[in-house]
Amino acid sequence: MQKLIPPYLFLLLLIVIGVTAQLCFIRDGALVINPWGFVPFVGGLMLAVIAKKQFRKQKTTVETFDEPNTIVTDGLFRHSRNPMYLGLTISLIGAAVISHCALAFFAPVAFFVVCQFWYIAHEEAVMRTGVGDAYRIYCARTRRWI
Repeated sequence: MQKLIPPYLFLLLLIVIGVTAQLCFIRDGALVINPWGFVPFVGGLMLAVIAKKQFRKQKTTVETFDEPNTIVTDGLFRHSRNPMYLGLTISLIGAAVISHCALAFFAPVAFFVVCQFWYIAHEEAVMRTGVGDAYRIYCARTRRWI
């Protein structure tokens, strides 16, 4: 299961949103796109990319199942412990809005649940063991999502 890393899950769920939107269009017979979804879609991607660049700048791994070598607590990470996951979740919400199909909103919910209970749970356990008190202090002052 470690091969289903967050970017792959994100892309898979984008495909699910696209297929779901097509099914809604076929049923309703009209192509409807909500342009307001482009704002969270692009904004969420930008948030994730900026957070990833912060990891690269600190020379630590962005891979979910790799062993981290440092803790990043500045920039976006001052406000959220998981800005990459937050950004990708926001982006999926934007894609669901664009699709104008209520069923598409299951994708960002699924991404959030998998991040919360699989990716983040794993990462936090590794960080508590590897970084220790510094990570506990960081957790006490910084929220997991927003």
